[in-house]
Amino acid sequence: MKKVAVLFTEFPLGTNSTGEKLRMSLGLTLNDDNEVHLLFMGKGRHALEALDESAAHMQPVNKHVSMLARLGARIYVETGGGFGYLPDAAAKLKVIQAADARALINEADAFIH
Repeated sequence: MKKVAVLFTEFPLGTNSTGEKLRMSLGLTLNDDNEVHLLFMGKGRHALEALDESAAHMQPVNKHVSMLARLGARIYVETGGGFGYLPDAAAKLKVIQAADARALINEADAFIH
């Protein structure tokens, strides 16, 4: 089994980066040989809240996060969010400190940023 860490640090609106990483993570999660860890840090934490994606003309983020949560991806969010998370993600996420994120990245067999 390979551990894959995917880091989200940028605000999800105005870029396709978040959507592309989430789509790639879906494919990696569907492969039984991968254990996928999603780390939402800093501004990347906003990808876990309900966003009006159609108004922002952006790639689907909410649907991918919810699907990844249902498929068993491990979801981590940096402490200090202070906003409401998507229900599917909220039930699965673990709040961590920056040092914990570094440890997860160092332990991973592959790292995507």
